[in-house]
Amino acid sequence: DMLCRAYFRSRFPRDNPRSISVTEITQCLRLSYFSRIDPRCVPQVTALLLGIQGHRIFQDSLAEYGFLTEKLVCVERDGIRLCGRIDAYHPDLGLVVDFKFVERPPDEVYDDHRFQVSVYMNMIDARLGAVVYFSRDPERRTKVFYVHRRRSDLDRALERAKILSEHLINGTPPPREPGRWCRWCPYRFDCYKAERKVKNA
Repeated sequence: DMLCRAYFRSRFPRDNPRSISVTEITQCLRLSYFSRIDPRCVPQVTALLLGIQGHRIFQDSLAEYGFLTEKLVCVERDGIRLCGRIDAYHPDLGLVVDFKFVERPPDEVYDDHRFQVSVYMNMIDARLGAVVYFSRDPERRTKVFYVHRRRSDLDRALERAKILSEHLINGTPPPREPGRWCRWCPYRFDCYKAERKVKNA
């Protein structure tokens, strides 16, 4: 219960269906929908809280080298506001850095992580981007992948934000998007029920 209370305190308020976070559109939209209408503590709560603390430690260190941390960036289109907090941004270098804490670093950057950094780069007009994986694997503690900005990613992000917003307003779950997040999703049963309704409609 204590861990779950700490987890909920760590989350930014998300109650406006026309204001969508970058995190919400880079993961399964159905997961983001259920997280809004029925917030739940997630199975991996301990790992997430450790990751939050790890972010703070590295952000404090990077601030000494001219990085801005937890920088809020927003764009708006068609009445939908898309906002995110960049882990670290160096204005002189034009560099966006995003930290990920994982069990084991991947062989290549996960597409949703690449997408997230590219969206941030577009929102702030950055030249360089990087995803840094921190791991408990003793042989590969840290792995860095550089990200190229794709201008189409911002349009895609805003379109996904619009889709999520419409489903939140209408009270209907968006289509499921299977991915690695399904393994730990606290809404798996709800997702299956929603999928059965779609198939039986």
